[in-house]
Amino acid sequence: MSRILFITHALPFPPHLGGNQRTALLQRALNKHGQTDLLFVSRYGQLPQEMIEEGRKNHGLVESVALPRRGSLPPWNLIRRISPKIVDRFATAFGTQAVWYRPDAGLSAAVQKALAARQYDVIISRHLYPAAMSGILQHPPGLPVIVDADDVDHIVAEENGHPSVPFYKRVAFSRQTRQIRREALPLFAKATHLWVAAAQDAADLDASRCSLVPNIPYQAEGAARVPCPPARESLDILVVASIGYNPNSEGVEYFLKRVWPAIRREVGGANLRIVGSGVSPARIKRWSSVPGVEVVGFVPDLREEYQRSAFSIVPVQRGGGTKIKAIECFTFGRTCVVTPHSYRGIGEVLKHQQSLWRGENDEHFAEGCIHLLTHPEDRDAWAENGRQLVAREFNFEKLQAAVDQTFAKLGLASG
Repeated sequence: MSRILFITHALPFPPHLGGNQRTALLQRALNKHGQTDLLFVSRYGQLPQEMIEEGRKNHGLVESVALPRRGSLPPWNLIRRISPKIVDRFATAFGTQAVWYRPDAGLSAAVQKALAARQYDVIISRHLYPAAMSGILQHPPGLPVIVDADDVDHIVAEENGHPSVPFYKRVAFSRQTRQIRREALPLFAKATHLWVAAAQDAADLDASRCSLVPNIPYQAEGAARVPCPPARESLDILVVASIGYNPNSEGVEYFLKRVWPAIRREVGGANLRIVGSGVSPARIKRWSSVPGVEVVGFVPDLREEYQRSAFSIVPVQRGGGTKIKAIECFTFGRTCVVTPHSYRGIGEVLKHQQSLWRGENDEHFAEGCIHLLTHPEDRDAWAENGRQLVAREFNFEKLQAAVDQTFAKLGLASG
């Protein structure tokens, strides 16, 4: 049995958040190989005490570290007292990105303390920056370090120039992209092994040190999801997303401006239901004023929303990795319309006009939605075909096997 230190920016709970889901699934797979201790890294302040207690009691949390706010670092700290929130945002947008790839004293100390207290056999890091800021890539600890790069830093940065991104952000991102590529690539090369969620991501890294660890629909251990029956008469289109995550909110905003009007012209009774957490009051007001749009917000159980829907859409245009909502819908018995970006990592399994519709541009995306609204026989057939493929190719057994193979390759003890 191995002793595993799992450094992560996303907790394994609550499980309705996409990043948390992958952490929970990886931790479940790692537990097969031994005891997994969790070290949480936050860029947004310290965790509430009740979450720390929950983490320690049920999820193996040994430490929670809050990184310094961006504006509290030099030279921004000289003016931060004027308006901390504004300075933090300005520093994040226009300050050097190198800060996220250099060791942080507090996080490095926490990792060294954990290593001194326990005899670990391997360190896993969700994403590159927690590993970089902990110092374990610049100063190897003498044991294997695996980075879960389900989002590859420079690929995410390069996608930030899409027109769905507000212009002022694109200006900032264009400068950041060069910095991130310069900082990230040498650090990826220092990791012992890399996990990626899309096969094409391995091509930008060292493929010989990469394993494909797929993003899969989250279900509690031992649970099985029964697909919803067809809704032949439905004209409801569903979008499910954590709206507080900028690529998601920008994707919805872009869809409403550039695609939704064409759909409503052709299918006047079409409705769009926006489901997810983090919707600001301003967005609720703006989006709800669009004809045919209802902002539902967070719901604890998505089944009722999928049941009433004809199909779902994934309008995200950037963000790296793979989009779990382009897979999850099939477990509920619904097909989807996706952007080329949202098709990353799933195209070898889910084919255009066989399981889903890939919208190549705004007009083609609208065409797919109109087709599925007016051809219920196609959407039902695609949903069933996709459901079978997802059940076969995007399941926990595949994720577990990838983790097992990595441990075997690195000569780590198994449970």
